[in-house]
Amino acid sequence: MYSVGDTPSQGARASIPAGRYQVTLSGGETFGMWIRCSAIPCSANNYDNVIDYGSADDASYLQVIDVLPSDVAVYLDGITLTQAPA
Repeated sequence: MYSVGDTPSQGARASIPAGRYQVTLSGGETFGMWIRCSAIPCSANNYDNVIDYGSADDASYLQVIDVLPSDVAVYLDGITLTQAPA
């Protein structure tokens, strides 16, 4: 789980800046999921905190998502986020 912003916060060990990202499966993974959250904890089990989510089960999966400054956290499992070109 990543907190959104310049530095980790609210117990997250890493952070991710707000922005537009390409979502792909991590190398060798056959399934993955991503979740944008309004609060921590951020996971599939914390439904009240989920803003948006998606899953992938194909190596050719590619999606673009916006991590907003108002998002509090992002959860990734088997997924890689890469900043999308402007």
